Amino acid sequence: MNNINTVNWYDLKDYEILYLEDKTIKNLINQGAEKAGSLSRLGIKLNSMHIYNILKNYEGMSVKILKRLLDYLESDYNIINNKILEIRKGNKASIKNPKFPINLPNSKMGYLLGHLVSDGCLYYDKSRKNLIRTKYCSDDEEGIKLFTETINEVFGEVYFNQETIRNCIQIRIGNGIVGETLRKAGVPIGKKYKLNEGLPWIVEEGAKEVKRQYLRAIFDDEGCVGKNKFPYITLSRNIHLNLSNNERNTLEKYVVPLMKSNSFPTGHTTKRIQNRKLKEVLTNMNQLELLNKILDSKPKILVEESRLLEKDFDIGNKIYVMSLQLTSNGSYSLQSCMVIQNKREVVKFYNVIGFSFAKKQKKLKEALINRKWI
Repeated sequence: MNNINTVNWYDLKDYEILYLEDKTIKNLINQGAEKAGSLSRLGIKLNSMHIYNILKNYEGMSVKILKRLLDYLESDYNIINNKILEIRKGNKASIKNPKFPINLPNSKMGYLLGHLVSDGCLYYDKSRKNLIRTKYCSDDEEGIKLFTETINEVFGEVYFNQETIRNCIQIRIGNGIVGETLRKAGVPIGKKYKLNEGLPWIVEEGAKEVKRQYLRAIFDDEGCVGKNKFPYITLSRNIHLNLSNNERNTLEKYVVPLMKSNSFPTGHTTKRIQNRKLKEVLTNMNQLELLNKILDSKPKILVEESRLLEKDFDIGNKIYVMSLQLTSNGSYSLQSCMVIQNKREVVKFYNVIGFSFAKKQKKLKEALINRKWI
């Protein structure tokens, strides 16, 4: 992919198959045959006789051959941007009416990135080399609707699979075009809590509306509205800790016996200890170096999101370490939480960022009205 800010059809992998408007592809091939002297000579020039099937059976043309044809005609690649009907292999179109060029630094992309670093992810298909698939999960039907609508606004009509697992709706996008584009925009591939990466570069360098849409999406997925005495907003993230054998032995000896177990519908369990108790135990055992290491291990992305709120939107917040967890596979996971509190900050969040999920925005509005903050 050549231009850092855009993705076009000619940036796709050579083997992707494009279906153009019938009139357009016939016109291009006929121009090529006229220039070469015959259709067979054009096939030799392009090192492909597949053009016969394209004309006869209206088959698709690979990105590689289409670029060769346009190069031979000395034509600009961009002339067919709005002439592509489908990107397809087999019977189902991966994307219908793809929207090339795809501009990465736009607000819709910011919204997608926010969801994909929260309740979504990119991952490699284990059975296909270098194929990046896309997944998003939500227990809110409105969230699924907004996500798929935004995907279609950015890419075109994208084919996806949808299933419900334990009251959670999962969207899976199999084509690598979406995955490659999102990776180019800065979404990490793999388990985010292990990678511990920061903000996608498109968000960090993007315009204010890109940042706002990103923040709205992460609070849609990970944010909660609290309303004890005063309304407040939280957003939590987890990362796995890299610990030495001695550090693990210390935790197993002094901390794990004090953890409380939590069971989940999936059948797995985790153990957890609150930050206050953790500090007390490690301080009493004179394990201050380990304690400081844990308390300093806040998720990089959460720290940068906190800074983004303060720097670009003047919304003050604080980050706290909430708890240490021992997962079912033996990893130690640290949960940290960003908190937005005080009247000025919470009201400003409501007016400037807000939730796109109606239930959450309504809950926040009601909390503010009840406290007579708005």
